[in-house]
Amino acid sequence: MPDDVLVEGLTEAPRRTTVTVAATRPFTSQEKLCVLLDALERAVVATHDMESAVIRSISEAAADWASIQLVRTDEATRGPIYLLPHPDEKRTASVSRLRRLIESLREEMRHG
Repeated sequence: MPDDVLVEGLTEAPRRTTVTVAATRPFTSQEKLCVLLDALERAVVATHDMESAVIRSISEAAADWASIQLVRTDEATRGPIYLLPHPDEKRTASVSRLRRLIESLREEMRHG
């Protein structure tokens, strides 16, 4: 703008900007363990809990059912999943043991 047109006070002072830049840092060993424990819990423990809830619900509604076949539509190469009225006791015991181990590890991480 030419100097003869410039009126004092009508121009803005240059703005100061602060720019935040996203940065990443590697996970610590403890963070990696937390991610692993969360994944185990969601993939194994929560899946077992959901299957058990479905079995209980169906058993309450129909006492004489034999099995339910869950057919996968997302991966044709994988076979169906069968839910039976009586849960697999060995699997239930293993999942319970895994649940306790995960809880113990989390407790140990909290308290040192």
